[in-house]
Amino acid sequence: MGFIIRDGVLVWYKEEEGAAEVTIPAGVTEIGEDTFYGCKIAIT
Repeated sequence: MGFIIRDGVLVWYKEEEGAAEVTIPAGVTEIGEDTFYGCKIAIT
């Protein structure tokens, strides 16, 4: 999995093939609007 985090904001995520879930890294205080754009995961 790939993440880009800037000043506590998760701004980008690269989906890993076959991943069933994502664990948000420690220190993230906000998720950017388009962080998961194009991913096939369901956010619950």
